[in-house]
Amino acid sequence: MSLLRTLLACSVLLTLLTSREVAAESHYSFELSRRVVGVSSPRVSPDGRSIAFIVARPDFDRNHNDTELWVADAVSGQPRPLTFERRTVSSPQWSPDGALIAFLAPDDTDSPQVWVLAMRGGEARRATRAKTGVQHFAWRPDGRAIAYASEDTLPARTGEARHIGTLQIEDQDLFLRRVVTSQHIWLQMLDGDAKRLTSGAWSVEFSLPPGSAPSKLSWSPEGSRIAFARVPAPQSGRLDSVSLAVLDVTTGDIRPLTGVTRFE
Repeated sequence: MSLLRTLLACSVLLTLLTSREVAAESHYSFELSRRVVGVSSPRVSPDGRSIAFIVARPDFDRNHNDTELWVADAVSGQPRPLTFERRTVSSPQWSPDGALIAFLAPDDTDSPQVWVLAMRGGEARRATRAKTGVQHFAWRPDGRAIAYASEDTLPARTGEARHIGTLQIEDQDLFLRRVVTSQHIWLQMLDGDAKRLTSGAWSVEFSLPPGSAPSKLSWSPEGSRIAFARVPAPQSGRLDSVSLAVLDVTTGDIRPLTGVTRFE
């Protein structure tokens, strides 16, 4: 399946690049390079008929890559955009039945949230309202809920502390400019409120740029448990102590998966 995804993604990329305008160029040039787009995150629909992916276009005036969600027919390769003028879209995921596709995009406060778009048409609607934004998410197997990881909020500063910009480095990256807080797991029903599932001084595995993406949440087939990677504290110096755990969604009980406490 990974080879198929790679081939399909390459096919989509070639389709996007072989426009009449680009084909008219006789030599590669800097101006031509400004029109080259990037394609990433291919996701094949459950029925195998469509491929969702992210298209990135450079905005040289803002020194930023604008990303949008596209979909292509798996047979013809014909692509079409699903989002417009969002500028920052990532992490597309099909619902288990393929009727919906969810993705991350900023809200009006620039916090990344999960948005859900019906493939039959219409506007995307915001599914989460996490105060600190959503780091990553996973559909529950029945398609009626989404589990997501989100940072805890910092305690409100009062008095003179409001004007102090320093932070304790501790076992942390030397060049950090903000306090890193624990990430925990939440459950968002598509037709209800969010429910916090975990808490504590530990954290769901996280990453700091330019590090690789953290391990994602993984549902059990019947939707009663979530496997995840955890670290003892939200500190980059503790990322060698990643271990795997399983959360019982109903009771909130957490148990280690293997007993190994490092490098999982």
